[in-house]
Order: sequence, then structure tokens, then C-alpha cells
Amino acid sequence: MHGSGDERAPIALLRASALDLPFPPNSFDYCITSLFLHHLKDIEVLTVLRMMDRLATRGIVWNDLTRNRRAYWMTSFATIFADPIVKHDARVSILAGFTGREVLDMRDRLSLDYTQYRRHFYHRFTLAGEKF
Repeated sequence: MHGSGDERAPIALLRASALDLPFPPNSFDYCITSLFLHHLKDIEVLTVLRMMDRLATRGIVWNDLTRNRRAYWMTSFATIFADPIVKHDARVSILAGFTGREVLDMRDRLSLDYTQYRRHFYHRFTLAGEKF
């Protein structure tokens, strides 16, 4: 509320490519990506993760989909009565997801040693951690 002593900065909207963000290093406490990186090629995923690490002073969080047969079939069943577009996108997204080994390989390639890989409910995972 304006004038109440709570003088927060206004929200600024910015349109930019996730592969080329216009911020200097250490611009944010944390950088978070959720259910997005599975839409990119592996080299682009590595680029975004490297940028997140560069921009974050405290840590990063990557939340995304796990790719495996069980996830595919459970998602196919869960969307059986869904709109055809939703049904198609859900299946394609699972197929574009990541295996645990792929996530750990990307982490190791970027030396993100402070992050931990964790599996979550309904075939999701996080790669997250705080810098020390």
C-alpha cells in the first residue's frame, strides 16, 4: 500500500531470452526454473543453468519432469479424458524430461557441487542447493 511505510519497489516486467538474460553477475539471491528446461536442447539447458549459477548469490532451484516409462503411462492414464492438446503436450513433455543420470551429468559438467538431486511426487525432480 502506498504511503503505509511499506515502500516496495514496483514490479517491472521484462521480456528477454532465457539464454541471454540482461543482468550482471550476482543480481539475485536465488534463480529458479520450473517445468521449463525440458523444452530446450541439452546445450541450452547447460547454458541456462550456467547463467542461473552466475546470477544467483545464494543458490539455484531447477524443478522439472522425470523421463521414464512409468511416468509416460501414468500421465497417459491421468489425461485420458483431457483435451487432445493437453493429452499430447503431457506425453511429449514427459518424453522430453530428464533421467536422474542426465541431471547429475549436467550438474557435474557445470561443477554445481553445492546442489542436490531429489525425486518428488508424480515424476518430478529438483536440482537445488545453496552456495556456501
